[in-house]
Amino acid sequence: MSTGNGLRIDKLLWFLRFAATRAVAQEWAGTGHIRLNGRRIERASAAVRAGDVLVLALHGTVRVIEIIMIPTRRGPAPEAQGCYRFVDSVDNAASSDARNGRNGGDTADCGQHNGQRVDGRPLTPLATVPTATSPISEGQSPP
Repeated sequence: MSTGNGLRIDKLLWFLRFAATRAVAQEWAGTGHIRLNGRRIERASAAVRAGDVLVLALHGTVRVIEIIMIPTRRGPAPEAQGCYRFVDSVDNAASSDARNGRNGGDTADCGQHNGQRVDGRPLTPLATVPTATSPISEGQSPP
């Protein structure tokens, strides 16, 4: 059921494929972690219209999207992606990735590391385990 000229935010999140189920979208909208035109949303029934701006926490990052048009159904992903656009620019996303230690999709250094995990903690060496080729110290029995 649409509300006037807009659509309930839970249905919108589900139609645009930001939430896997409508129940997840309702719970997400009720937590208060979504902003609609700068206003905190705490109800799944809040109406969203074309031209509104949503701030969403997605996959560990905050994304700002503008609703271009209100979808009429939960269609395929390309159809859903045509109903909104990301307002935060690619430059902002790339600089955010650089600040967080991510290379933004550049695979030139794939497999190499600087002695730290992605989150900045140092790598710890693996415990050395005697192998069949390692010498056995005196007084030790073979495994």
